[in-house]
Amino acid sequence: MSINTREELEEERRLFYVAITRAKQHLWLSFANARYRFGQLQQNDPSRFLEEIDEKFLDRSYAGGSNENSDSVWEML
Repeated sequence: MSINTREELEEERRLFYVAITRAKQHLWLSFANARYRFGQLQQNDPSRFLEEIDEKFLDRSYAGGSNENSDSVWEML
């Protein structure tokens, strides 16, 4: 996640949307709730750009196997 300059933030946003536009029929978006980085467990948040996608294009009904992961997988319609 870029937080240094506006240019880095815009580049991160551009890469996010380029990835989305590569999908042919369906796109599944997911993220790791936590991961080890440099030997320490780090909590993760979903991409800040998900909030920019209109809800009518998202299906959040897939729970990913348990209630605690219910917000970690989305399908773009």
